[in-house]
Amino acid sequence: GEIEKAYKRSRMNEVAKETGCELINFRHGPFIEVEVPNPLFFKKVRIAKILFECDKLLSVPVLKTHHLSLITVALKNMYGVIPVEDKIGYHRMDKLEEAIVDINLAKKADLIVVDGFIGEEGLAGGIRHDRPVHMDTVIAGSDPVAVDTVCSKIMGIDPTKVQHLKWAAERGIGTMRNIEVKGLRISDVARKFKTPIDQVNEEHKKVKIHDFGSCSGCHGRVATVIDQIKDETLREMIDIYVGPEVVLPEKSRGVEVFIGDCTKPHSRGRGLYIDGCPPTMRSIKAELEKLLK
Repeated sequence: GEIEKAYKRSRMNEVAKETGCELINFRHGPFIEVEVPNPLFFKKVRIAKILFECDKLLSVPVLKTHHLSLITVALKNMYGVIPVEDKIGYHRMDKLEEAIVDINLAKKADLIVVDGFIGEEGLAGGIRHDRPVHMDTVIAGSDPVAVDTVCSKIMGIDPTKVQHLKWAAERGIGTMRNIEVKGLRISDVARKFKTPIDQVNEEHKKVKIHDFGSCSGCHGRVATVIDQIKDETLREMIDIYVGPEVVLPEKSRGVEVFIGDCTKPHSRGRGLYIDGCPPTMRSIKAELEKLLK
């Protein structure tokens, strides 16, 4: 399979053989159903059984943005310990970030070491892997929420706009505040990563997404839906507004679309308004399809 090929390309299989380490492909299970304490949405989740048998769990994510969850680092990396069919199911339910939190409530890593040697920006995790960012950085910690907060700042992303990160902090998985950073300062290594919306805007001439402080819920869904739409299928130019701090131009290029409850005060009956906090992928797609040829 693909994972075995990755073992070979990265020479991980050679290292495992030299050290006597066993490589386990989580796709093959076995999995156990675990009750989620104080769940955000899912009362039970299925997780690889071996995670409850090991002495300590070390997670090694890559420093990346993500087309739906905005970032994919410590918390999102645990999405890899569940069955493939559950991953697909959570996506179909449009509950990715809720699932991330509940998986971490059921089982979180004891130590996280983030591979920041080469990160990825833009749509990145999940659907695109063609925008590497050379960072030559390693971030480590025992609190996944603190690690993700620091990683967000390193990538130039406001951590308070990452829904699953805020929810994880509220549920007690870790803290976003008073984080002690040892070694280099965040400002020493920080670099502005392109977000999913940034990449979508670069690749479309007839659509412009104006992001005024949107959270990952709207950011990810809008970027993912627009990424699937080709310019030539649109009847006219479209200006999309997301976020609570919308500032409208005097004149729009074409059809104005306001997405998310926080844009309602700014829409004032102009253009197309899609409600929800956040709106579902399905509702965004259905409304935008009305603008196709």
